[in-house]
Amino acid sequence: MERSYDAFISYARDDQAVVEELIVTALERDGFRVWFDKRDAPAGISVPMLIADALDDCRHVIACLSDSYVTRNWTTHELTQSVYRDPTSRAAGTIPVLIAPVTLELPGYLAQLSRLDLTDPAAYAGEYGRLVRQLSSSRPAGPPVDPAEVLSATDDAFGHPDDPLLTLFHVRRATIGLAKVLHLRHVGPLPPDITLDRLIDVVLLSARTPPDAKAPLALLHTFCRQAVDGKIDDPLLTRDSSVPAVGALRMLVGWMFPDRPDLRTAESVWASLPLGGGLNERVIPGTPYRLREPRLGVNSLGPVHPGHDADRQEPVAVNLVVLPQSADDRFFEEAARFRRLSGPNIIAPRDAGRIVVDGERLGLYLVLPTLDGIDGQELLDRNGPLPPRAAVELALGIATALAGFHTADPPVVHGDIKPASAFVGRFGTVGVVCIGRQARPAGAPAPATDLFALRAVLAYLLTGTPDGGRGHPEAERWSARLAGCRTAQDAVRVLRDLPPGESLAAVVRRHLPDLTGDTRLRLLESTPIAARAAWPLGGDALLVWERGTRTLAVVRGGELAWRDDNPIPLRRVAAGSRGRFAAGGWNGAVRCFADGSPGASTRLDGAVGDLVYTDDGLLVGAWNRALCRIADDSTVLPLLAVDRGVHRIAVSGRADRFTVADQSGRLIGYGGDRRVDEMAAPEPVRDIAYAGNRLIVLGEESLWGVRLDGSRTEPTPAPGAFALHRLADPGQCLLLAAGSGAAGAAVTAWRIDESERRLTAFTLPPGERVLSVTPGGDRLTVSRAAGGCAYRRGDAEVHVWPDAVAAAVSADGRLVTVVRPERVELYEDTA
Repeated sequence: MERSYDAFISYARDDQAVVEELIVTALERDGFRVWFDKRDAPAGISVPMLIADALDDCRHVIACLSDSYVTRNWTTHELTQSVYRDPTSRAAGTIPVLIAPVTLELPGYLAQLSRLDLTDPAAYAGEYGRLVRQLSSSRPAGPPVDPAEVLSATDDAFGHPDDPLLTLFHVRRATIGLAKVLHLRHVGPLPPDITLDRLIDVVLLSARTPPDAKAPLALLHTFCRQAVDGKIDDPLLTRDSSVPAVGALRMLVGWMFPDRPDLRTAESVWASLPLGGGLNERVIPGTPYRLREPRLGVNSLGPVHPGHDADRQEPVAVNLVVLPQSADDRFFEEAARFRRLSGPNIIAPRDAGRIVVDGERLGLYLVLPTLDGIDGQELLDRNGPLPPRAAVELALGIATALAGFHTADPPVVHGDIKPASAFVGRFGTVGVVCIGRQARPAGAPAPATDLFALRAVLAYLLTGTPDGGRGHPEAERWSARLAGCRTAQDAVRVLRDLPPGESLAAVVRRHLPDLTGDTRLRLLESTPIAARAAWPLGGDALLVWERGTRTLAVVRGGELAWRDDNPIPLRRVAAGSRGRFAAGGWNGAVRCFADGSPGASTRLDGAVGDLVYTDDGLLVGAWNRALCRIADDSTVLPLLAVDRGVHRIAVSGRADRFTVADQSGRLIGYGGDRRVDEMAAPEPVRDIAYAGNRLIVLGEESLWGVRLDGSRTEPTPAPGAFALHRLADPGQCLLLAAGSGAAGAAVTAWRIDESERRLTAFTLPPGERVLSVTPGGDRLTVSRAAGGCAYRRGDAEVHVWPDAVAAAVSADGRLVTVVRPERVELYEDTA
């Protein structure tokens, strides 16, 4: 592009008078346009940023050499930017000029360039003439972007790990080239005069720029600005300051130039992984981890995929990492450092390792807790600038996590804070991902690195562009408030002063539809509570079995309405009509609920064997003989004890008739509260249920019926059958059987009528297990072989929650509870 100035004068402040006399005045007299900060630097603009913009606007840089120049950081900064914009000075970009004797050793990059000498008055005219001729020369035209030069610049960025300043300048140079390539590929021809900031803004905001390029490019821009927008003496520029920038550069280059042989991409690693059993599923060999597409997001290490831990049978997130093998030890050291962190806003890694396929190391992996929601960068891409309240809420979540990092023992600096580092849940919760990459820089001021990044992130969230929020009143106001914070705790206190407006949860829900497809399943409530299981109680109430305490609690409208006084080791639950629900424990405890509120409570002698609702109450029996009826008015009526303990209870369509299968396999019939008959079973009894007037009995190997007169029908083989369920239709019951009796085989549900005829109700995919089923037999929740839970209407899978650990459907089939990590959700099926 055409530049406004012929020369940028780089000099030490001590030499200002000499420089003005020998060079500035002379060149301007000869018609050259010279940028001289004494008169050309406007007030109120950051000096380093001004220098960066001026260097971009000048055809040449004149380095006025003296001992003062060599020892000054600002002059080194100016010169370094110029040299690495044109390393060989082949286009006369950098012109070293001696203005005073130099007794100190010149830097290597400067010593290699030819120098002019204006210190000898006798030779001044000749040397000045050489300077004029060099300033009059033009840079060779060449192509607007040379991919070979872009890749060369990236190699330079990868080659100086111990010099963060030099590395960040190489990163800046490479980022300019990559941004131009992206603009040409996806946006259009380059404008004739465009700054780096504007160039990257255009690329990031363009809908035609692939999402894979946006996250690393935005991070690179942040670090490019850090390289020129802070003091060069600032301890922020440590060796670790450059690590995330180099990682983002490697990711972007690998994506843009996939055919380059020495750059393996995350996509190529994914393609090399062995196929898993599910759709779009891959396996990391030698580990219990499976991962799937589509991915959850991208951080500076690489893509994050939803996954499953086969050993623990729980969902996880897996970060694919592409780093050179020389970085392995450092990566594992930092992963271990982050694993010991904990906190509600900290997403700490669980595991890390190498990806090895057929003996070849392809890369690394990092295992994280399952991530539910959207990362901050994707939220920006979808929404654009966030409303002030939403942006500050997200920054508050990040600051809270940083307080946990910085107060750990020993303190830990995250070092990679950016929008993509934060995951926002559906209800506005914020978690910061520890990506196991950054070490704690030496020295006490290290946490300032994260605080600097926090300010930049908030400005980015408010403006939608990574330009530091210049000219944006709200961004500048919050940046000024955060600038006075010395600790993350200070930042938390500042950010708690939330502005009015749309909340973060509202913004996220706008971009995260509750479910995919036209399922007509509507999210009613979500409660942040750690649970083992949960069940609908009707309306907006649900019963939660808390994970840590094993205590039952009633949650209504997202608020805790009741909690049991004592923990209960749950064994069986029962749902009845009219919103009734009961739970029984291994310790004999029984808790009843009605209309979303706790009701009767009792304790039997021994573990609860079974509990079943009738029209007028709950029948419950224990292994140690006890049998009783708990009426809807909470009255407890003991019934005649079952000598060998209660195994199963079946209730007929007639409310006064039920049968008990005891622990020995005997079947005991009751009419009202009296025992009316008793018979021995030909084999151990698994389960019992009524189909009309006929009792259906499932044994170890066969199925048979007991007629109203007590006679037994001929047993029929029932391979793989394992459970019977009572249905709302009194003339039928539901039989569940695994195909061929094999574990992991497909499960088929059969409706059995009073004549013991079987009619297929639905079939589940192999490996799925029924968690709950409605009395109608048409709606159910299941656990999936690949992990998580699903809600089904018969053969149709309505929705899947890959990270869920439990799910239950209400007796009327209208409500579904889903237990997810640290959260319980309540849905309504409106179909």
